[in-house]
Amino acid sequence: MTIQWEGLDELDQALASIASGAETVLESGLLSEAGTLGERMMKTAAPKDTHQLENRTQVTRVTPSDVEWRSDVPYAGYQDFGTARQPGRPYFRSSIVAVGRLITRRSPTLLQRSLARVLRSGGVWNPRKLI
Repeated sequence: MTIQWEGLDELDQALASIASGAETVLESGLLSEAGTLGERMMKTAAPKDTHQLENRTQVTRVTPSDVEWRSDVPYAGYQDFGTARQPGRPYFRSSIVAVGRLITRRSPTLLQRSLARVLRSGGVWNPRKLI
């Protein structure tokens, strides 16, 4: 009896491509989850006197390697870091630190949620659905 396999090289290449793509999708999914979580934390921690910081803080960009949050309120930096006459009331940077700690602790859970969203979407990751 003789068994002959053909196409193993192509199969190896296809599997490697799938694994590489899945890793990229999961990483971007994890960062999208982190972006959404960070935005919620910032809005919760923002001072509520005028609601400007709460309403105008958002995730502006998610790439496979980073997340960017912004507030277009001119006094956001003064609020976060303080001035010569007023101490800072951090809401932005404290949220980023908290997100980093949560991601470190909850990575398996967030990866599972990200993977579930990817599978539900048919394997195509769309971060706009999160924002």
